Amino acid sequence: YEESLSYGKQAVEGILTTIEAGPDSSSVVPYVLCAADADVQLVDTIRGRIEVARVGSGPAVLLAHGTPGSWRQLLPLAHSLADSFTALLPSRPGYGSTPVTVGRSYAQQAAAYAAVLDALDIERASLVGISGGAPAAPRQWRPARPASLRSTQ
Repeated sequence: YEESLSYGKQAVEGILTTIEAGPDSSSVVPYVLCAADADVQLVDTIRGRIEVARVGSGPAVLLAHGTPGSWRQLLPLAHSLADSFTALLPSRPGYGSTPVTVGRSYAQQAAAYAAVLDALDIERASLVGISGGAPAAPRQWRPARPASLRSTQ
């Protein structure tokens, strides 16, 4: 598990370095412009209503933000993935427009992520958890949606 966390941290740091430096090492992805590109909706799920932003197209990657924050926290990362992936950015329970009653525990949050994928009719997704969003991924995710997870663990 610790190796998985270390690998994930290195992968995300590499992506964030690319975002900061840009592909030609002279540009920075503007946060404000990224927000305009996001399709934000309130998704009705079996766990309750969950705020979700969607950026890009391709295989699904669900990005779970840290504490505190909302889906906006991972927009730069989502923007960097948008050419190859559909980045799904749910606001974790208690943040953004997602009520805390959707899931207080990490297991409930994992179930909420699974419910988002079900409501959006997405069969498989990669899951990236950052900071406070990491404990719901991947251990807690497996019982919630065992056949759908691609993980580094």
